[in-house]
Amino acid sequence: MDLGDSLRSAVASPWLVLSGHVHQPARWIDRIGNTFSLNPRMGINPEVPNYITVDTATKKARWFRDGELADMADLGRRR
Repeated sequence: MDLGDSLRSAVASPWLVLSGHVHQPARWIDRIGNTFSLNPRMGINPEVPNYITVDTATKKARWFRDGELADMADLGRRR
């Protein structure tokens, strides 16, 4: 069972899942139901890891790729 299957079958899903082990994700952010899934992915430079910052008060996420801000997301928006 993968992450998506687990979230779809869960009785109560979390609003946020942070992951570092999704093989070749298509995006750094995805949404399954009401749950956001964030994965910083592998960078080009192994000496500068990719990372994500999450402000839980404002529900904003920022993705840094190879040491630079690459994208931002609003985790508070609803479908």
